[in-house]
Amino acid sequence: MALPTTQTGVEYSIPRKQGKSESAVRDSVQIELFLDYVCPFSSKMFLTLEKIWPKLTSDKDASFVFHQIPQTWHPQGSYCHEAALVVRELGTVSQYFDFSKLLFTDQKKYFDDATWNKSRAQIYDELSALAEKVGIEKEDFLCNLRPNKSLKDTGFLNYGNAITNELKFAVKFHRKRGVHDNK
Repeated sequence: MALPTTQTGVEYSIPRKQGKSESAVRDSVQIELFLDYVCPFSSKMFLTLEKIWPKLTSDKDASFVFHQIPQTWHPQGSYCHEAALVVRELGTVSQYFDFSKLLFTDQKKYFDDATWNKSRAQIYDELSALAEKVGIEKEDFLCNLRPNKSLKDTGFLNYGNAITNELKFAVKFHRKRGVHDNK
């Protein structure tokens, strides 16, 4: 039995060629990618696949599903994953993949050494500039990343932001699938 591959991932499909049946239930090829935004190997995989994808699929119906897998040993990586989830929520699939490409292309800005003296708010602000490049409004973007103060009155002070539950769900879902790392 196949697991639901797009449960937490974002699917990108190559348009079907003329003359193929639109009633086809599944693409003939589906590749699942389990990637982390601050992992150099993930960047290499994503950028290589993005470059060769049209050639790889020239005679096939194909799709790939991109699953975000934050690696816990890069704490600022969670901020990158939260940012991408916000873009996914506010934008289109195309904007999400464009944002992901920008993150992978400039990922060294989010490595440990580059972020050591930066606050969470500073990192989110930098990520908002990337979101603006793909057409996401800065204030809408940041509003989803600021602490969710509506929960403050409950006495629970570690309440996260508007996207925290999405990230938790993705991490828990992948752990159940046996995915703890992207190697």
